Amino acid sequence: MSIYAKRIRDALTASIDTGKLAGAWLALHPDAAKAKRRKSDAVPPALAAFLGAASAAITAALSAVLGLLWAEGWVLGQLSAEAVSAGSAVDWRGWEPGDATAAEALAGDQLAAFLAAGGLVISGITATRVAELAAVLEAALASGVTASALAAELKAVLGDKAAAEMVAQAELARAQSAAAMGVYQEAGAEGKAWVTAEDDRVCAVCDANEAEGSLELGQSSAPATTRPRPT
Repeated sequence: MSIYAKRIRDALTASIDTGKLAGAWLALHPDAAKAKRRKSDAVPPALAAFLGAASAAITAALSAVLGLLWAEGWVLGQLSAEAVSAGSAVDWRGWEPGDATAAEALAGDQLAAFLAAGGLVISGITATRVAELAAVLEAALASGVTASALAAELKAVLGDKAAAEMVAQAELARAQSAAAMGVYQEAGAEGKAWVTAEDDRVCAVCDANEAEGSLELGQSSAPATTRPRPT
């Protein structure tokens, strides 16, 4: 997961030249500090144009990285579920975390459908980043910030470590879960259950999920069940 969190941060920070963006934005508003816009006003055309270009760049950057992450998450879930179904040890078939090429070669046909539906996820992530960039750009109009300081703020949004880790973790788990459910369905499984380590590190949410008992395969509960990982 940490591999892809870094890749997401690197891809996003490289997707936009924040120095040029900051300089161009401030050049459009030489008297920005004197003109405060109400929150209810429409987004100015200049800001809309900047955000449109930023959105396209962020979408392209995310698509490249998440496509690889999804392939690895898919194989992790698929091979782990196959081992559970067979009651055997996991055969990783030469795949190691970080090797997306091997993962893509191992993944079945169902991965293609999963990847095809990824556009909505990427759109949501992009919208969040763009909204954060917009807030920084608009705040600059009244703050009198320098171009270099504004560029640093924009870069901080794109390179947010916590945000990148959250995306990587959520999308890896989503791909794992989708692949595993496909394997279990093909094996004829009728239900699933939450299993914890039953120690003092188990959180209240996971305890409650375990107490819920058996669920249908398509029925959702809170965080994804922990699955075997390569050692």
